[in-house]
Amino acid sequence: MIKAAASLLVLFAAATAQAGSFGGPPPFTNGSPLPTGDDGVYQASMRGKNLSGIFTFTYSSGAVSSSSSNNYYVFVNGQVYSGSVQASISTSSISGVLDTSSSASGVTGSGYFNGSIDKNSSTAAFDGDGKFTLVDGNDSADSSYSTTTTHTYTSSDGSTVTETSSQSTDSSTGGPTFAGSYNFKFQGVRAYIPATD
Repeated sequence: MIKAAASLLVLFAAATAQAGSFGGPPPFTNGSPLPTGDDGVYQASMRGKNLSGIFTFTYSSGAVSSSSSNNYYVFVNGQVYSGSVQASISTSSISGVLDTSSSASGVTGSGYFNGSIDKNSSTAAFDGDGKFTLVDGNDSADSSYSTTTTHTYTSSDGSTVTETSSQSTDSSTGGPTFAGSYNFKFQGVRAYIPATD
């Protein structure tokens, strides 16, 4: 009788168990043990010498979405840079690109990050390293120009006089200047999980 009750209990438990509840990933989640696969909104903070910032991106159906919320904001050397984020999540790693952006000073910034993600964590915690690079685009290969000034007036004897002066300037420095590269560390979590049916 006890064997029969134990057998029925095992069969009942197996019949009512949800896929993935015995340690494996749920079906249709691309190998992720997270309930919705890799889908969700991910957010991270960045810290480095003379650099701090945040980035966020939305992952949907196995790829970064085209959402307008895929952004980063970096404060470095007294300037704020912001732009879009492209990211990829694989089995246990995460990587991405911080697209080129510019600041009020004319300096552009862009970067990348690589790290690991813990898909066994309910928050999909991730961390790693990255680099943010600045380029000063104010120095162009040919920034020469000339200014011509024409001044017309009537002289005291009633005749019209036209004077023309021209000034040329050449401030060519040979192209954009590398303005610095900043290493950073990042830590983040999946901050939002989409509702499942």
